[in-house]
Amino acid sequence: MKGLVVSFSILTICVYIISYLSYFNWVFELFSNFRMYYLYISLLFVITHLYFKQRYLLSIHLVFIIAIILEIAPFLSVGSQLSSNNDIKIISANILSQNNEKQLVLDWLVHEDADVVFLMEITPEWDESLGKLDSIYPHHLTVPRLDNFGLALYSKVPLNESRILERPFQRIPSIITKLKFEHQEYTFIGAHPEPPLGPMSFKERNKHLERLNELVHIYPGPTIIAGDFNCSSFSWNLKRLTQNTNLKDSRLGKGLQNSWSATLPFFRFAIDHCFVTDDIQISSRNIGPANGSDHYPIILHIKK
Repeated sequence: MKGLVVSFSILTICVYIISYLSYFNWVFELFSNFRMYYLYISLLFVITHLYFKQRYLLSIHLVFIIAIILEIAPFLSVGSQLSSNNDIKIISANILSQNNEKQLVLDWLVHEDADVVFLMEITPEWDESLGKLDSIYPHHLTVPRLDNFGLALYSKVPLNESRILERPFQRIPSIITKLKFEHQEYTFIGAHPEPPLGPMSFKERNKHLERLNELVHIYPGPTIIAGDFNCSSFSWNLKRLTQNTNLKDSRLGKGLQNSWSATLPFFRFAIDHCFVTDDIQISSRNIGPANGSDHYPIILHIKK
């Protein structure tokens, strides 16, 4: 028993170290997503190593626990979230291309009555169904596709200087537009980079994140970037988007808010994100119901 505990403990240590090498390899990045689970496992090993008086391994797991707590501490909720009717309400949702609960999604969007709605995995069938929102959102831009990378943006205010940007390799689109609320103009960027399921897609996803980073520098002023980035906040690669910018994660001080997978209760982490520049004040940030998708949507309130 004692030897088995040591073996699994060392294996966990190796996996944990590998998870910090996510910048270099797509497999290593997969391990980075489970940082919270390593915390629970390390807590379990602390108890077992105390029992067996294995001080060296106990010390290593205590270091891991401290490191993970420091990593998640900025996201932990520090108080109530207060939004008002004067806020700008934004929804970002991956609604799943194969989702059959279309009416449920539509009813929820109507009920939420957001000012801006960004949707992902829009197929021609979804595009037709979403046409029912046109009366609520007179300003919209849709990019339906037969794969999982179609996009749609709905807004109550005009979409100005709108562009559809495509990655060269698989021509995966992103949407960029300007939104004006009262006297303030915002740049909104909606994106859905591909999942890193191999060396090539890992490379392309990272290039997509780097391109989004460039756009923040090209379009100064208040900026909102939202979408399913197929990259958790525990991966070094998400910094390709935020480095050398004044972007901040909207989850800071609002909780971890794991968004995927909605279908696996004990297998969840956040890959859906919304970043805003530090000249934008966040009133509240939550996740909504899955409505038949494998993702939970983001509901963001920002002050005008």
